[in-house]
Amino acid sequence: MRPVFLAGVMAMTLLGANEVSGQTAPIAAKRPHEVVAPGGVRQDPYYWLRDDTRKNPEMLAYLAAENAWTDRVVAKDKALQDKLYGEIVGRIKQDDSSVPFEKRGYWYYDRFETGKDYPVSARRRANMDAPEEVMLDQPALAAGKGFFQVASKTVSPDNRLLAWAEDDVGRRQYTLKVKDLATGAVLADEVADIEPGPVWADDNKTIFYIEKDPVTLLSKRVKAHVLGTPASADRLVYEEADDSFYMGLARTRSEKYICIVLQSTVSNEQRCAPAADPERFAILAPRQREFRYDADHLDGRWVIRTNWDAPNYRLMTLADDRPWGDRSLWRERVATKADVFIEDVALFHGQLAIEERSGGLKRLRTLTDGGDSRFVIADEPAYAMSLGVNADPDSGWLRYTYNSLTTPETTYEVNLATRERRLLKVQPVPGYDAANYVTERV
Repeated sequence: MRPVFLAGVMAMTLLGANEVSGQTAPIAAKRPHEVVAPGGVRQDPYYWLRDDTRKNPEMLAYLAAENAWTDRVVAKDKALQDKLYGEIVGRIKQDDSSVPFEKRGYWYYDRFETGKDYPVSARRRANMDAPEEVMLDQPALAAGKGFFQVASKTVSPDNRLLAWAEDDVGRRQYTLKVKDLATGAVLADEVADIEPGPVWADDNKTIFYIEKDPVTLLSKRVKAHVLGTPASADRLVYEEADDSFYMGLARTRSEKYICIVLQSTVSNEQRCAPAADPERFAILAPRQREFRYDADHLDGRWVIRTNWDAPNYRLMTLADDRPWGDRSLWRERVATKADVFIEDVALFHGQLAIEERSGGLKRLRTLTDGGDSRFVIADEPAYAMSLGVNADPDSGWLRYTYNSLTTPETTYEVNLATRERRLLKVQPVPGYDAANYVTERV
């Protein structure tokens, strides 16, 4: 909370300080400008400050004046700022790394080096004792840039190519890039103005991505890019006409389908196509107001989390031999309850892992196809659990994160058959000793 509080103090200081050392705060000029909108015409005298190119010298000069004024106002608090910053940074372990996860024979992870603001994304083949393969040296990629972010990265089905979404402006207008992991060469293929989260097709050369509207930055179109061809030749797969819907892309747990996931405040729609032949995307269930759902696929069936006649959600299934688009063919797997809210579900062979809010807690339980339901155990009376990265449905282990008022974020995995629990990582917090605190539930 300290950074938020500090920002609030600074804002109040700026608002109350109109003059410092005989100098007055910069005041933006007013210039008449009409903005025509569906609701009518309005006057915006500060419209001239908008410059999407960021090249208007008047706008840049005014922004520089505002920044210089801020520096003067807060200069007297520099020692306090440095102290607070040092305290915050001092509670972060700088040479940290993520918990490795396995997918298609490789172990993937991010690791930070002391003093670096960005991680190195890497992998090792077969096990963590194998030589490290650096996929993205993000500190090197960010060098000399005022802003840098890798929002998503995904490896091709044959493990040979890496596609990622990169932003070096700070406006969430990402660029699709591709790297040959065998040679280390970055391919010439680039697509600008996309959403993060590109998805590979089974042919290892077609990448599906979402194109942003360059003005509104809304997700508008799904396109398919074939490596080695210009972005101008990319095939239009789907275009959303309703601006209240946001789009995402995903591959199902079974890896058999690529799905376009559409979501608004009060409705959803999912369009999927076979990953081996993604030419035609069919609707799993058509959108309808106040009807929400999300679906995943494994072991010859769809598992669907939905609020259909279930305010707290329920789980339904649809077998592969049943047609899409008809909800009457769905079969209930987990009924809705007044005191249980189903937040998420992960599919494993022969069972489900369900993330739910119940009993005043956020917890996990497993449910086998035979009906055996068991909660994942906890050592404290009050806590929160969430599904972790479970990339491999063949794994017999469920990975999850755990935290409480006294326990930093902790990653565990539990064996789905024996219930053995393994501690994978406790997020290190320098200067904190959990033994000095207790959690009680009253």
